Amino acid sequence: MSTDLFETSRADVAAFLGCRPDDQVVFTRSTIDSLNLLAAVLPEGTRVYVFETEHHAALLPWERQPGVSVTYLSAPRSPAAAVPTLEVALADRAAEGPALVCVTGASNVTGELWPVHELAAAHAPGARIVLDAAQLGPPPPGRHRRVGRGLGRVLRPQAVRAVRLRRARRPR
Repeated sequence: MSTDLFETSRADVAAFLGCRPDDQVVFTRSTIDSLNLLAAVLPEGTRVYVFETEHHAALLPWERQPGVSVTYLSAPRSPAAAVPTLEVALADRAAEGPALVCVTGASNVTGELWPVHELAAAHAPGARIVLDAAQLGPPPPGRHRRVGRGLGRVLRPQAVRAVRLRRARRPR
């Protein structure tokens, strides 16, 4: 019975996030655990782009992974200024190797909401995005679905902690 309830919960979170059938939903103890899990499965050669204003939970996990390099993006003057900063950084990257952009949905220090839809749209072909949604209140169903083609999303609506892991689609 408990397994059925657990799997029903996993299906509910998957539906909330707009997961595809091949996506995995993994429940974790915290947002930090979710980001650490995601960092641990990154392939060698991945370049992670992260704003230097991110919470330490979004800054540190990538540094600990062998074969993963981190590009720290300068603190933007406003959340809206993050979009052109990211666009320039991704335009300068070599197309070889996987790339991951890690962004927050809302700052736990300033309370600013970040333009996650625009940041997701800005990420370059071949780059994936992870949204740290720990400080966001629960959005209406389907809102996360429109964020973009992300490798993972860390979700914390009403204290449910989960990460969606998405397999990369092979080019046809």
